[in-house]
Amino acid sequence: MSLIRKEMVMIIVLLFIGTCIIPVTAQKIEKPSQPTSRGNWLYVGGSGPGNYTTIQSAIDHANPGDTVFVYSGLYIENVLVDKPLDVRGEERNTTIIDGGSSGDVVKITSDSVNLYTFTIRHGQNGIFLENSNDCSITGNHIYQTSDFGSGIILESSHHNTIMNNTVLECSGILLEASDNNTIQSNHHTLNNYYCLKVSTSEENLIENNTYENTRWSGIGQVILISGAINNVVKNNCLINDSLFLSDAEQNQILYNTVNGKALVYLDRSSGNVIDYPAGQIILMYSENVKVQNQTDIAIHVLGCKNCRFENITSRTNLSAGFYIWNSHNINITNCSISQCIYGIEIWHSSQLKIQNTWFWKNSYVAIYILNGTDISIAHNSFEENGGLVHPSPGAISIVTSTSIAVKKNNFIGNLKGTYFSNCPRKTILWNENYWDKPRMLPKVIIGRTIFSLYQVNFDWHPAQEPYDIPGMT
Repeated sequence: MSLIRKEMVMIIVLLFIGTCIIPVTAQKIEKPSQPTSRGNWLYVGGSGPGNYTTIQSAIDHANPGDTVFVYSGLYIENVLVDKPLDVRGEERNTTIIDGGSSGDVVKITSDSVNLYTFTIRHGQNGIFLENSNDCSITGNHIYQTSDFGSGIILESSHHNTIMNNTVLECSGILLEASDNNTIQSNHHTLNNYYCLKVSTSEENLIENNTYENTRWSGIGQVILISGAINNVVKNNCLINDSLFLSDAEQNQILYNTVNGKALVYLDRSSGNVIDYPAGQIILMYSENVKVQNQTDIAIHVLGCKNCRFENITSRTNLSAGFYIWNSHNINITNCSISQCIYGIEIWHSSQLKIQNTWFWKNSYVAIYILNGTDISIAHNSFEENGGLVHPSPGAISIVTSTSIAVKKNNFIGNLKGTYFSNCPRKTILWNENYWDKPRMLPKVIIGRTIFSLYQVNFDWHPAQEPYDIPGMT
């Protein structure tokens, strides 16, 4: 074959191939706006032929890697996802899974499950990940689980992403024995007991979340306890909530705010003076720190010594205005602590001085002391404290403590209660306090023994008129 003939054959072949390719590449193909998935699509609800009527039946018939797409509607069922799937709601506010007030509304026991854009409500817990890894829980609205139930639970689950969810009227998000998870850009409001609780979990990233107006939490609303190690908590916004740590080491607490002010976290620091506005102050294993001129604040002091607090006004509706644990030589003076549950809560601490401070309408007790020693409570005013429960401690509750001096304080209008329990005899000195009215006879102070029998102490020299203490009404 001559060279010219060869070139002509090549041109004809190329023209033939071009006529096959050009129409395909130029064709405009309309695709549905559904997200891509790993496998086949199964549909729940809607009016399409062959659509499933329940989410669970679609999951049961799906193969690993499939997508279960759920049209808007109310689905009253408890859903178990036990294989790798994408489970997607059509629209978050109108695609509702209702657990019928029992069980976990959605339980995930497989790796690589993605759950998107549902409203999840009315179960013992909202979403429960058990031994599940590499899952994504994104864009859901979880609310109204049981009083003690959680919105989202991760148990022994790792490398998951919990993002852009809202959690309302639940007990927030709970991580137990779960590591390397990302908890990001979630919004919590009006939750019970806590917004976020991290226990025996490591290297989780908790960032850009909003936590607000938790109803009741014990100590704090964002809680790291019992082996929560090497977690990063940053850029979170707390509104009328607080952060609490106990047995939680080497965590990074960075750039968080409380009520628009900085959350100050000092770990193993010395010699600091905090005289600038803060929303919460947490001191851990620090010494020689002075905190002064703060308003609308929560203060936690953990494992510290030689610290001083002056001119502090606590935030109202806190679990505790001051929480002090395993700390020594702490001085609190010229403060105002009102309308908390506990005014000052003291555990396993010694050498404290509380003076010139006004305690008003703290609903359970103004000062609670457990296993304390060498504590002076002098020249304070206790007014209208107690009433949250009956019987209520009222002004002071001293438990299993020694060497406590209560001197020259005002006790005015507090709910009458038991002031001490399980304390050795003659280890609490009550002297020259004013007790509601002038008294000619010693004041009898009621306590209990370890066997719940009544025991009495006496203020042998009660004051005849109230002391002039700053902050008194």
